[in-house]
This record gives sequence, C-alpha cells and structure tokens, in this order.
Amino acid sequence: MTAKVAIVEEARESLRFLKDIINGSREFRYVGFCANAQEALVRIPKAKPDLILACLRPSNISELESLIGLRTWLPGLKVLVVSTVVDVEFAREAFRCGANGYVTKSCEPSDVIEAMRLALDGHVLLSDTLVSQMTEAPRPFNASSVTLALLTPHEREIMELLEDGKLYREIADSLQITAGTVGQHLHHIYRKLSVGNKVEALNKAYPRRSKDSQRTAPKLSLLPG
Repeated sequence: MTAKVAIVEEARESLRFLKDIINGSREFRYVGFCANAQEALVRIPKAKPDLILACLRPSNISELESLIGLRTWLPGLKVLVVSTVVDVEFAREAFRCGANGYVTKSCEPSDVIEAMRLALDGHVLLSDTLVSQMTEAPRPFNASSVTLALLTPHEREIMELLEDGKLYREIADSLQITAGTVGQHLHHIYRKLSVGNKVEALNKAYPRRSKDSQRTAPKLSLLPG
C-alpha cells in the first residue's frame, strides 16, 4: 500500500521539487498541499495523510507545534521537517515538539525518500552535518541526550543492553526478537549516529561513561556482539 503524503509549503519552486520526488516514487502518493499551518489545520484532517513534509523556517516553531497537534485527529501522523538551512537550535526544538525527522532542501531526492521511509517506519534520518553539529555545539547541553533522542525507544533499549555488556543473542532473548533483527536495528543506529561499529556508537551515546571506562574498539572483530 502506498503512503499518503501532504506538503506544507508556500514557495512554488520548493513545492514542485517535493511533489516531483513523491510522484516519482511508487511508495508514496501526493494528496495535496497547504501554504501554512493554519490552512493545514482545516485541510489536512480531510486528506488524512500518513506523512506531512513541513517546510518551515527556524522562526516557525509555533507552526510546527500546530502540525504536530494534528495527531489529535490523525494519531499515526508523521511529520518530517524540510528546512532551507541546517539549524541546530531549530532541530532540537523540532524533536522536542515531536517531529519525526529533519532534512534540508539541499538533500538529494533519494535522501528525502529515505527520510520519508524511515519516518513512516518510526525511525529518524538526519544529515551527517546536523548530527555532528548537534553533538559538538559549543553551548552547554547533554550530548548524550541529544544523540539518544535520534533513536526510537526500541533502539535506545538495545543501546542500553549493549552498554550493559550484553551480546547479540542475549539482547535478542531479552527483547524476544531474533539476533538478525538486533543486527538490523544496529544498522539503523549506526547510520543515524554516523558511526561504523558498536564501540563507536556506545562512545557517542554515552560519552561520560566511555571516558571513565576507556572503551576502545577491537582491532579485529570476527563475530558480532
């Protein structure tokens, strides 16, 4: 079944760009657009999309809150922010409001499709640049909490079990899933955190604990976990 997608965007050129991306994929179906959040509050409940592409400026956080509020009528609604800029503060606020992802208009069409797909699956896709800025920004904040905010609750649970020293098979038994499914979740986690292995993921997600334990990556790894 194709997922229904609506767009909130007032710029014609950007609207056309996103419509072409949606119409060029068999996974999604374009169901309409609104110029702003106020218009969306009237039209979106009638269109009943599965996903909204919200093209908002950093100053429009109140509009994003209004779009997130549409879940009152559409409980499964996903909202993907499509911004003109990489703005760390806006991204933080977007996630606090409940956005399902944040990409920029400079992304390749394939990246936008992937972000839409992951948002609908309950995952989050961020550009490497944004992830880096969110975890290395100069102002004081908890880097671990921001990093973990990129993950789904299920992925965070897997990370906690990894931090406790559990092996793939033990994690699978604890969560009543297969070891292969654990591996799939870790693949998504590594991609979101822009890391290449379990040790790097743990070091990024739990920097203080990592510093205390002097965790290092093994030089050779023959088996997962």
